[in-house]
Amino acid sequence: MEHARRCFPEECVGLLIGEGDEVFNFIPLSNVHPAPRQGFALAEAEVALHLGKGVVGLYHSHPGGGGGEPSVLDDLAGFCFYWIVDPLNGKIYETRRRMNKCGRGESCPE
Repeated sequence: MEHARRCFPEECVGLLIGEGDEVFNFIPLSNVHPAPRQGFALAEAEVALHLGKGVVGLYHSHPGGGGGEPSVLDDLAGFCFYWIVDPLNGKIYETRRRMNKCGRGESCPE
């Protein structure tokens, strides 16, 4: 939540570290989107530094509020499991992708 507040009014983004659906830690990342108030983009080199550390998902904020409803772009992010942080109401919404496939072609766990 603190990461989302620090980045406000821009979107924050980071990796969720854990095992399965359990999150133990998170790693804040840089948002390299050309319009960071409208979306997020990951720096591939920054993400690569953390692969193999138990990455189970992604988090990002919706600084304009609106709760935890994932957008179509959220579904395309390539993670099955993610958190959407709403810094305006202080809530974290846990969600799964609505699409049938994720990441490297495997099905998202139920």
